[in-house]
Amino acid sequence: EALPLFRQIGDRRGEVIARSNLGVIAHHQRNLPSAGIHYRKALAISRQIGDRQSESEALIHLGGLYLYQAESGRAAAHYEAARAIALRCNLPAYVIEAQTGLAAAMLASGDLPLALALVLEYLDDVAGDGLDAAEDPLRVYLNCYRVLRAGRDARAGALIATAATLLREQAARIADRDARQAFQTHIPVHRQILAAA
Repeated sequence: EALPLFRQIGDRRGEVIARSNLGVIAHHQRNLPSAGIHYRKALAISRQIGDRQSESEALIHLGGLYLYQAESGRAAAHYEAARAIALRCNLPAYVIEAQTGLAAAMLASGDLPLALALVLEYLDDVAGDGLDAAEDPLRVYLNCYRVLRAGRDARAGALIATAATLLREQAARIADRDARQAFQTHIPVHRQILAAA
């Protein structure tokens, strides 16, 4: 309901937020065509209004979508563009999200040394409190875990345990048992974290 209202009143920033949120919901529901439409529209509007933070966010979302679809080259290009914007705009959490997404794309394309280098650059921030402003910290943890595990880095286990603890803490705040279960098992990233922990 929010999207038509934002359009009606001419709130382009609100439309970007609504599109981004609808894209995330569609992605979690594995409705990938719909997710792509919303993410691309959020990206286009962000560029039209000069909202660089939302542009970086939309590029990160598209990178994640392409990575999920096993299109590592397209994912890498979107993550690189998002990281460049985040660096220019001093958005450290977005830099970490984009760079760890890029690392996952490099891992998927077979470049483990580069994937490890990308993760290790920000591993202390990920393991500390560098994800406080992150849009999707659980995805960051999962991307880092996968790269570290592939590189046989002993820190992988602690990182996925931290992600699982965070996920369980979030789930515990959901009063409805069925909704809590769906939160943990219906969202692919959440399900994958719990399976790996």
